Amino acid sequence: MNEDYKYWVAMVSAAMWVFNRHKGKGYVERFTITAISAGMGLSLDSDLAAYTGRSDLVSGTAIILSVWILLDLAASIAADRASIKEAIMKRISGGGK
Repeated sequence: MNEDYKYWVAMVSAAMWVFNRHKGKGYVERFTITAISAGMGLSLDSDLAAYTGRSDLVSGTAIILSVWILLDLAASIAADRASIKEAIMKRISGGGK
């Protein structure tokens, strides 16, 4: 794990950005999304840096933002249950071919 202050400034900044992107949601949901994103970034940054030949700073930031995008996408899909149900019913009834 990197001990350089620039690394920690970047990681905290990325986590704060993720937290602020969800102003309309409750504190617990905002904190959970931020904690998952930051945790993944901090735990996987060295592995991604070694694999790609980039720095821990770039890798950690990329992971934090990528996880945020995936979590936000999954939440959006899950929130649109009516469309999902309609698509499944259409597929089951043979109308989706």
